[in-house]
Amino acid sequence: MRYTVLFISAFLMLSCGGTTEEEETNQTEEQTVNNETEEEEAEVAISNPPVIEPGVVGMFQIGSPVPEDLPEDLKSRKSSITVNEEGSTFDVPVNVIYNSFEDMIDLQMEDNDSQHHEDLWVTEMLIHSSYYQTSKEIGVGSTIQEFIEAYPDYTLWYTYVSDRYILDTPDLDGVQFLLDFHDYTKTPATDSDMTELDPADFKEGAKIWAIRVY
Repeated sequence: MRYTVLFISAFLMLSCGGTTEEEETNQTEEQTVNNETEEEEAEVAISNPPVIEPGVVGMFQIGSPVPEDLPEDLKSRKSSITVNEEGSTFDVPVNVIYNSFEDMIDLQMEDNDSQHHEDLWVTEMLIHSSYYQTSKEIGVGSTIQEFIEAYPDYTLWYTYVSDRYILDTPDLDGVQFLLDFHDYTKTPATDSDMTELDPADFKEGAKIWAIRVY
């Protein structure tokens, strides 16, 4: 009888020991996975930050070439746009940056036929994605009211030169927040390069549809 009791006790001790070791192993593996996930997220945040600043959108910068090593979730395709400047039209090379879901940003390149495409510098950027935002969380899809609350020193205006409705702020030099002309309920003046507009003359909930950085 004594041997039977000892055998059962030993069996229980071994069983408990195994369970503890398995739990510790599972916890270690889970922690390793969590650490790897956090590192991956940190790398993505560093390589393609969602910031909009004067002359800078994420990893792209005015006056610099397109980075050679894009994050895995971003791709680039070459295109061109026709620019009308002082009565003359010409094609300008563009790098369209996109992911699996949307075109994120158009990078307009310098017009220089003597240089290879990869050696051209970015001269202007047009943001289409809500991923990129200012430090005050304003981006594509933000409303006029949200912009005004974030930047009380705003200017809202129209220019017939490029036929654009624009929100901007002195806090972000060289950044224009573009509005949809369908949301303006009046007919803008066309006798001035810059006609200031009243936010009340836009449809309720009117949103920023693109952001120009130049």
